[in-house]
Amino acid sequence: GWKVVEGRANRAYTNEDEVATALIKAGYEEPLLYDRKLLGITAMEKVVGEKKFGDLLKDLIIKPQGKPTLAKEDDKRPAITNADMAFSGVEVEEE
Repeated sequence: GWKVVEGRANRAYTNEDEVATALIKAGYEEPLLYDRKLLGITAMEKVVGEKKFGDLLKDLIIKPQGKPTLAKEDDKRPAITNADMAFSGVEVEEE
């Protein structure tokens, strides 16, 4: 008994430049319309350089454990056991 349904969708602008232009024309100040955001890790690595990035930020970067996912048997990643899941906080249903 399964069926396919439409998932949740997030609203998006069709054209960010036109949105900004319309709001500026309506009297909103440009600094109010934009967020100042630090570059993501990959983009920052390109700006700083891979080696220097590692030297400067190695203690400030984390790589969290990935969520369990299904993969084909020949996938190179090791299988997760129930014991692995028990220590990671993932609930496991016993069969």
